[in-house]
Amino acid sequence: MSYRIQDIDRAIVMTQADLRGFYHPMGLRVIPTAAKFVFYTTINLPAFMAGISDENHETDETYVSADSKATYEQHVIMAKAMAEACNVTQVEAIDLILRSIVRKMNTYRKEREAGILTSSEGYIYTRDKTNIWGITVLSMREGFKDKFKLLRKFNSEQRKAFNS
Repeated sequence: MSYRIQDIDRAIVMTQADLRGFYHPMGLRVIPTAAKFVFYTTINLPAFMAGISDENHETDETYVSADSKATYEQHVIMAKAMAEACNVTQVEAIDLILRSIVRKMNTYRKEREAGILTSSEGYIYTRDKTNIWGITVLSMREGFKDKFKLLRKFNSEQRKAFNS
């Protein structure tokens, strides 16, 4: 079983809403002002792409959850399988989402270092393989690496064609 287009689309929409702020079912506008939002948004992205919110759907055998003891390499295998299931629009959206996630986490890290941010200290992680946030970001970038390269080449060629 492979990853489904509709689950990937849903994950992209949900993640973009989480990163920009969203309306809670109680009618409140939730603005992601803490690193905690970015942390959970990051680790939920692959889960939603795998369709775990659909109780009637078995996900791909490569899926590993954030709370599993899976290795970085298992996360990369999952991300590669997800990348293969994506169309060019989805790849571009995932690229933009990952860039936004890293940018937000870097902002929170700088604010903590400047003494501005203290309440989210437990959710500010480094982009390395020692924590689940870093593993998720790095494995998604690694798994989608070839697709991102094709996307950049495609965009470059499209720009040339458009400008000529």
